[in-house]
Amino acid sequence: MEYDDKNNKLKDIKNKNNSNCKKTASKLFANRKGQLTAILLIVFIILATASVYFLLRGLRVEKQFESEIEFVSTVSGESKPIALFVGECIKGTSLPALKLLGLQGGSISDTGQKVESDYGRLTYGFVDGKNTLSSIEQMRQEIAGYMNAAIENCADFSRFEQQGYNIEKAAVNTQVDISKDKITFNVEYPLKISKGSFSQEVKDFRQEIKVGLYDIVGYANAVVEKIAKDPYHIDFTFLATLPYNISVIPLGDNNFAYFIVDEKLRLENQAYRFVFAAKHLENKAPRFEVNTSYILTEEQKFFLKILGSDPENDELEFKDDTAMFDISTENTGGSSYGIIDVTPQIPGDYNVTITAEDSFGNSFRRRVKFEVKEKAGTQ
Repeated sequence: MEYDDKNNKLKDIKNKNNSNCKKTASKLFANRKGQLTAILLIVFIILATASVYFLLRGLRVEKQFESEIEFVSTVSGESKPIALFVGECIKGTSLPALKLLGLQGGSISDTGQKVESDYGRLTYGFVDGKNTLSSIEQMRQEIAGYMNAAIENCADFSRFEQQGYNIEKAAVNTQVDISKDKITFNVEYPLKISKGSFSQEVKDFRQEIKVGLYDIVGYANAVVEKIAKDPYHIDFTFLATLPYNISVIPLGDNNFAYFIVDEKLRLENQAYRFVFAAKHLENKAPRFEVNTSYILTEEQKFFLKILGSDPENDELEFKDDTAMFDISTENTGGSSYGIIDVTPQIPGDYNVTITAEDSFGNSFRRRVKFEVKEKAGTQ
C-alpha cells in the first residue's frame, strides 16, 4: 500500500507538470521577447518530469529487490510488516559480511595472524612458510557469526511495539552454504507476533546471492601454494594466467598484499575484492672467501678457484671489473665457483673487484690486489 500511494502521488505530479508545461509554453512563445525564458523553463519542466520517471523506476527496483528474501515460514496479515523488516535486516547484513570477508582475506573476526597496513588489518594467507588461508568451512562460520550478531542488533522492534504489537523473539541462528556460484543464507529467527486477537509464529528466512566466492578462494589457495614452493620470488607470469586481476603491493618487512579482483562480480556496483597478506622469506646475500692479494709472474699461468656459498643455495654468478683477470662461473653439484685462469703479460699492480651475485640480485664483493712481477732474466 505504501508503494501504491507513492506511485499515485508521483503520477499526479507528473500529470500536473505536463499540463503546466503546455500552458506555460503557449503563453511564453506568444511573446517573442520571452522566448529565451520559455526555453529555459521547458528544459526545467522536462528535467522535473524525468526525475519523477526515475523515482518511479527506483521504486520498482526496490520492489524487485524485496523478492530476494524468501519467507520459508507462512507470513500473512499483521505479521507481514515485521517479516519484511527482518528481511531488510538480513539484506542489510549479508552484503557487508561478504565484502568484509573479502577485504580481510576470509576472516571477519580477529582470528588468524594479521598485519597492519594502509588497507586495514589484513589476514595472512602465507606466513612462517605455511598456507594460513581460512578454509571454506571457516569462512562459512565467520559469516554466520557476523550475521547472527548484526541481525539481532538491527532488529529493533520498538516502533512496532508502539503500534500495539507484542513480539517475542529467540536467538538468531544463521546457516551459510557456500557453493560454486552462489551463497545461501538460511536464517532461523523465531518470532511470536501478536496484536489483538491476531497471533502468528514466524521463524525461517532465506536469501541467495550470486557470488563465486568458492572459485575465488580456490584460486587464492593456488597463489599461496605457488608462494610456498618458492617463497623468495613473486611469480608474476603465473599470476597473469589466472582469470582475475591480481595486484601485489609491498607492505614492508617482506610482507606483500595480494589483491584478487573479480570485475565480473559486482556487489553494490563494486568489483569484488579478496585481499590477503603473504610474508615472503628474505633472500640473503651470498659469501665467498678470497685472499686480499696474490703475487703472479709475467707469462706464467695463474689459476684461482673461489668457492661461493649462499644461505638459500641459489646458484651464483661471479664477475669482476677487468678483462685482464676475467672470471668465469661454474655451478656444479650444488656448489658455485668463480674461476680465474690467466697468463699475465704485463707486469704491474692490479686492483680487481670480484663479485658473486645470486638470482635475486643480492651480491657480495671483495677487492683483491694482483701483483704481476717481471719474469726472471728480463732486466
